[in-house]
Amino acid sequence: WTKSDKWLTVANACTWYGITCDENWLVKKIDLHKNGITGSIPDEIRHLGPTLTHLDLSDNLVYNTNEGLSWIAALTEMTYLNVFFCNFAYDGPPIYLQNLTKLTHLDISFSLFFGKLDGKIFSKMQNLEYLSMGGNSYGAPLPKEIASLPKLKTLYIEDADLKGDIALISEMTSIEKIRFDGNTGLTGSIPNTIGDLTNMISFSVGNCALTGTIPTSIGLLQNLQDLFLQNNSLTGSIPSEVASLIALRQFHTEGNNLLGAMPDGICERRDSVGGVLSVLAADCDESHELVCECCTCCFLECFQDNSMTVSATQWLEKAGIDVTGEYGSKAFQWLDKENVSETSPVKS
Repeated sequence: WTKSDKWLTVANACTWYGITCDENWLVKKIDLHKNGITGSIPDEIRHLGPTLTHLDLSDNLVYNTNEGLSWIAALTEMTYLNVFFCNFAYDGPPIYLQNLTKLTHLDISFSLFFGKLDGKIFSKMQNLEYLSMGGNSYGAPLPKEIASLPKLKTLYIEDADLKGDIALISEMTSIEKIRFDGNTGLTGSIPNTIGDLTNMISFSVGNCALTGTIPTSIGLLQNLQDLFLQNNSLTGSIPSEVASLIALRQFHTEGNNLLGAMPDGICERRDSVGGVLSVLAADCDESHELVCECCTCCFLECFQDNSMTVSATQWLEKAGIDVTGEYGSKAFQWLDKENVSETSPVKS
């Protein structure tokens, strides 16, 4: 362990590192994130069920599988659970999570939950505000039960082999942040009803397979700060309504099939002329048909700064560049000159 102050000593357990107790000296919080813990979480942790409300085991090399995770079901008072980057393995999200109906924060991302995505597990989490479950592999669409959670503000399911379309986001009436990047099985268009999600602060769907146009209704999202649409197959022009987004700080459209010119109103939002838009990325290089005089980067230049997690080869192939041809060779030369690794992910 990195820190183990007073653990397994005669000192009261409430004084052990990472342990917080209530006024009755009963354990209510365990926070051992990134603490060099190995082995398995003992089943005896279930005995803390009546009082434990917060459990953070994230970023530790602990390993529990299948029934070895059944202790989760006993922790019914928990409002916060974080097992990010733990080596917990199950066929999809563990069924034991369905007992945790008081959760407001749940992070099961980048574990070993590879398998079916059963929406019923989440259906009773009516208080859930934060859900992060990316970095696993589900091979399934976004469940309606998740989209229907009434208090959900943050939903991160990046690099998780999601399938289908994203039409269900229209039901997320409280949503503020969506991150679906890296799900190349996500198809269809961005729904016009996205304009109804007026609490939206960040919308990120880079490196998916979305088609269609950018809906004009996106201009209704007055709280939107970050808009990542890069590396899809979007067509048409960039709608002038985006200029209505007075809070927009980052706008990525590179790696699509967009045409025309960047609307003047968007250029007028740049931080260089008094606005707050500091990153404006598009396919505005000589090999594309989009004109942008105010962009901070064009096409390959944007590769270093965007939120995609694919390798240089994958990105160039997705963009329709023959990596074995002359242009592909020049592209790799540019990436090498700019110190962009062929294998290192680049994610903001």
